[in-house]
Amino acid sequence: MLVVGSYTVVKAVRDSVFLKDYGVTELSFIAIGMALLTGFVVTLYLRTTGGIARNVLISATNTVIAASLVVVWLLLGAERPAKWVPWALYVWSSIFGVFTVSQFWLLANDLFDPREAKRLFGFVGAGAILGGMLGGFSAGALAKLVDTRGLLLIAGGMLLLAAGLTNVVWPRRRVEGSLAGGSASRRAAAASDGGGFAVVRKHPYVRLIALALLLSTLATTLLDYQFKNIVKAHFAGRPNHEMTAFFGALFGYLSLASLALQTLGTGAILRRFGIAVGLLMLPVSLALGSMGLLFHQLLALTPLAAVSSAKVAEGGLRFAIDKASMELMWLPVPSRIKDKGKSFVDTVIDRFGTGLTGLCWLLLAVSGLTVPSRIHLVSIVVLSALGLWIIVLLGARRAYVDALRASLVSRAIDARLLSHGIDAAAQRVIAQALTSKDPREVTFALHLLRETPPAKLPDLAALLAHADSEVRCETLRLLSECGDQRYRAQAADCLSEPSVDVQRLAISYLQQTAPLGEDELLSRVAADDPRTAFACAVVALARPAATLEAADRIRRSCARSSRSPASS
Repeated sequence: MLVVGSYTVVKAVRDSVFLKDYGVTELSFIAIGMALLTGFVVTLYLRTTGGIARNVLISATNTVIAASLVVVWLLLGAERPAKWVPWALYVWSSIFGVFTVSQFWLLANDLFDPREAKRLFGFVGAGAILGGMLGGFSAGALAKLVDTRGLLLIAGGMLLLAAGLTNVVWPRRRVEGSLAGGSASRRAAAASDGGGFAVVRKHPYVRLIALALLLSTLATTLLDYQFKNIVKAHFAGRPNHEMTAFFGALFGYLSLASLALQTLGTGAILRRFGIAVGLLMLPVSLALGSMGLLFHQLLALTPLAAVSSAKVAEGGLRFAIDKASMELMWLPVPSRIKDKGKSFVDTVIDRFGTGLTGLCWLLLAVSGLTVPSRIHLVSIVVLSALGLWIIVLLGARRAYVDALRASLVSRAIDARLLSHGIDAAAQRVIAQALTSKDPREVTFALHLLRETPPAKLPDLAALLAHADSEVRCETLRLLSECGDQRYRAQAADCLSEPSVDVQRLAISYLQQTAPLGEDELLSRVAADDPRTAFACAVVALARPAATLEAADRIRRSCARSSRSPASS
């Protein structure tokens, strides 16, 4: 919350300070420069800070950033601020925004193991939405009170507080043992994949993801430039704090829209409608917003109102739906390929898209489309980019399903990406895998179904009678974890299994799903077989209210076993 809140405040300040004296055309030069500069800066930072304890690194980084914000505050307070200060603030804030957020998630990974992360990261991530609301609405409310530049001190204070909290939680981190570097064959396979660019070039599905992100960046950044151009024209000649307050309030509403969508349930939307719908929601909504801006006169809307509504829709859908959908796109990609490809796509391709947008804006400026009277015509270019984006996403739906099937067969799915749940398309593919003749494929599909709500699970009755004991074991583990009571009768039949593991898991499942009071099912299945009777007694023993009954059952079972050696 503090990290994202401080960055949101700085964004409101930098946008208003820059647009006060400069236009979006100058901003496009920054975008091109950032596309060339960010990769170098991030690489240098990682090399320089390697080996430093995470809490020390975060504290030092946040302190340096806070100090730099104080310096900018002083420079902006001069009688005649230097003309390079808005440029420096824009570039510097774009760079440190990458560091602070990425460092936070690295800290979170230090604190929680994968099982805890899957359970808690959704809640922790909600702090980012609250931070956007806190930073945005605070900037909107305080811009006039403390002036635009005074908000930089508030942002610096939030970063220092975040650094203090980092040192509070650091002693609770996980202490990992030394890990082996992996098998020689695995290292050789990873080396053969090459770097991030080679991964994108070699793998068509990864290339499709990269193209989708490139078009997404192009369309959304063009819309953002169009928005800022309209804001500059609207607030021309008015006090700068009014523009700052507007940006702050808008960022707050963006976060509020994202919170509303997450409250409705991002995972539920994806599970019901699938990843294809999740991916299309953002470009389709932006297309409607761009059409509203293009025809704003017919709709009796001001350009600012039309483009602001499109920005709010973008902010809500991007972080609540689109980001989760894009994460699921990586689900079928093997880990060794994903680790390289995703880093390359999320940084280099994203920055390349931003630089490409800067070049496009320069061409639009030369053609005269960026003047206030014609700025709405830029929506034609935005709609063209959105159309290409939608076409790529429609092709990605089939590619996603095909890649998912292939990954299920090879058991190469990275289950860490299932924190958002399993979408509808993946559910269908996994359900088909349960009928496979390969027990290993069935077992892997059952493992992935642990991310599915019990009500959405396919029929698992046949798997409790599967010929492979490991399939039966994995089915019982799944049923125990989700507490599904529908298969107790089939599980009771497993109590007489020759496999000790199957018996043990059947006992665990029956114990966890046992009703209060007398369990008629266990009483009925324990009537004949002494071994089954003993297992049922163990199940009853696990329930405190049935301890005396269980002890009596064990006594009778032992007595029967001593009279029938063959059945003991």
